[in-house]
Amino acid sequence: MIIELKVNKDAETGIKQIKEKRYQGKLKDYLNNIVLVSINYDKETKKHSCVIEYNKK
Repeated sequence: MIIELKVNKDAETGIKQIKEKRYQGKLKDYLNNIVLVSINYDKETKKHSCVIEYNKK
């Protein structure tokens, strides 16, 4: 599982960052599916948003 935390952005931005920077490449020897998770916290509204994707090998 790869988790990206953001503040005052959006959860989609975190998933985009994981993919652009190829964080999942560091787990290339891992044999199962990798879960990509991005969580954003909005300080103004005090709400969280989350995006979950599966990176299948």
